[in-house]
Amino acid sequence: MPDFDLPAFFRSVLLLPDEALIQRAQEVSEVLEVKKGECVIKQGDPVKNVLFLIEGIFRGYFPSSSGKEITDCFVSEPGFTVMPSSDLAEAAPISIEAVVPSRVLSIPMQEVTSRIWRFKSLQSLYFRLLMKSFKNHWELKTALYKFNAAERYQWFCRTYPDLVEPVKGKDIASFLNMTPVTLSRIRQSLRRAEAQQPPLPGGEEGK
Repeated sequence: MPDFDLPAFFRSVLLLPDEALIQRAQEVSEVLEVKKGECVIKQGDPVKNVLFLIEGIFRGYFPSSSGKEITDCFVSEPGFTVMPSSDLAEAAPISIEAVVPSRVLSIPMQEVTSRIWRFKSLQSLYFRLLMKSFKNHWELKTALYKFNAAERYQWFCRTYPDLVEPVKGKDIASFLNMTPVTLSRIRQSLRRAEAQQPPLPGGEEGK
């Protein structure tokens, strides 16, 4: 595994300026390699570590009443938490698995909860991540209620362009509250429409 610059990650990605906090975090944190399909948190289990994404993609999901997996969220932004809930004390309400080979920074939960009210920068980090999570979920809820199935998929492509290829169709479909068959038809329709687009005159496509 290549060397990873922990201090730079804490300062530049997590925006933590406190040297004492960074020093302690270096002492207790661990960089973990996660295989594709590996579950890092299982629904119902206590959450013992706070995970920050270094690189990769994770998917949060839970079972429906019929046993089908419902995709709740995706994490692909470095520095974002790979966590099942904003409540650090509750058991995991969802499971989280790696969509592609990924890396995370793992810090024991006790180390975080014992310091969160002692360091303003740590409180600020928690608040930023909380607001980002709320924003993501609110945008998804708005898309689900406002758009039809094709518009929801187009919204997904605009909002999560890096997830269109690596994420399985069935997981995108459940995230957007549609069946895999519906998603397949939408993709085929969009490909046909794109293929029918006339080429730009005078070779402008190369400009």
